Amino acid sequence: MQRPKTTLLVLLVLGLVLGAGLTRLGFDPTTEKVFPQGHEAVETYQAFREAFGGDEAVFLAFEMPPGQDVFAREALELSRALSAAAGELEGVEQSFALADMPVLQLTPQGPRLVPGLPADLDQAQDKDLARFERAIERLPLVGKMLVSKDR
Repeated sequence: MQRPKTTLLVLLVLGLVLGAGLTRLGFDPTTEKVFPQGHEAVETYQAFREAFGGDEAVFLAFEMPPGQDVFAREALELSRALSAAAGELEGVEQSFALADMPVLQLTPQGPRLVPGLPADLDQAQDKDLARFERAIERLPLVGKMLVSKDR
């Protein structure tokens, strides 16, 4: 090397210039940035955030004994009881059960969300439970993600 001090100085300056950009280097793991724009995962994620008010959620799951359905009256009552108990925990802002999911109803004024089941499940007839089950199964965020297919 003919000019070692000059070479070291150039490398030091180059390192400082390039190193300054490292302070702004980061990784954004949000769903919108990880997947390409318009990807189905991004759309599902955004729909989830709209439906549930955010993406900081905890889901409690329970399994029904063989031969019993999650849409049976007893299971829906259990889901409400578990939700009520979870809602009493410190730090829980909101809690709702499968039995409390609203369903889409088409009216002359346009579509609107209405309670899928009455507050008192004893007032729900078998046809109401069957209608609720069909409505929930059509909801991609609930029927396909939150209710097991082997129920």
